[in-house]
Amino acid sequence: MAKIRLFSCFQSGDRVCKMVAWSLANYARQRTTNKPEASMSRASRQEKTWFMRVAGWMGHIISLLVEGLTARGWSDERIYALTSEQGREDRERLIDAVVDLLTPTGIVIKVTVEDLAYELPDWGEGHAPDSLSEVTPGRYAIDLQEFLVDDEPLCGGEDMLIRAKLLKARLTHGQIRALARQRHLIPAEIRDKIFIIATGTIVRDSDSDRYVSALGTDGGVGWFWLGDDFDRGDRLGRARKVLDLAA
Repeated sequence: MAKIRLFSCFQSGDRVCKMVAWSLANYARQRTTNKPEASMSRASRQEKTWFMRVAGWMGHIISLLVEGLTARGWSDERIYALTSEQGREDRERLIDAVVDLLTPTGIVIKVTVEDLAYELPDWGEGHAPDSLSEVTPGRYAIDLQEFLVDDEPLCGGEDMLIRAKLLKARLTHGQIRALARQRHLIPAEIRDKIFIIATGTIVRDSDSDRYVSALGTDGGVGWFWLGDDFDRGDRLGRARKVLDLAA
């Protein structure tokens, strides 16, 4: 039977880490000991070596994670519960923290959306088809996205909508209003320089022209015609619901 050492996991003595490491080792053994060593093909031996390395890497990451959580006051029971429904909220907080850390733009704004109700503008005849993104009240992380490429100075409204779909940037009018009320959360260096566009709510007028709402540089929320061009001072917002990381 192959002997698999998972770096410092077995030496740490931590009960949770040891249990997880044992599970990885047991699974690895099942994958790599079905055949005698002599009868294994070169590809099988390479797979065995690769799997042992991956298991070792995973064990080391788990060891470091457990060590860090323990140092911050987490109990063994709370750490082990991360794999259960009971630990779902803690697990989501950890995932959100990792996502925020790896966000390429580095500009993530967390806002609380309480009231999603709003009225159409006086000239509004209704919503454009398929323009309403479903949103529930709660806490959201909004990632500001540039959408112009290379040296492109402008982008038409319809092209902007296509790029918003590709970027999954679907801020709604309710979310942009919440962001306006919490505008102080936007970094000061860009707060008065960019428009943040909400493409999740599109309104049409009596001529069937379509409009999106946006948070302007003055802190007001207005409606902008999609027949206009959008420039490098504009940003799309990609929102995801998060739990309160402070807990």
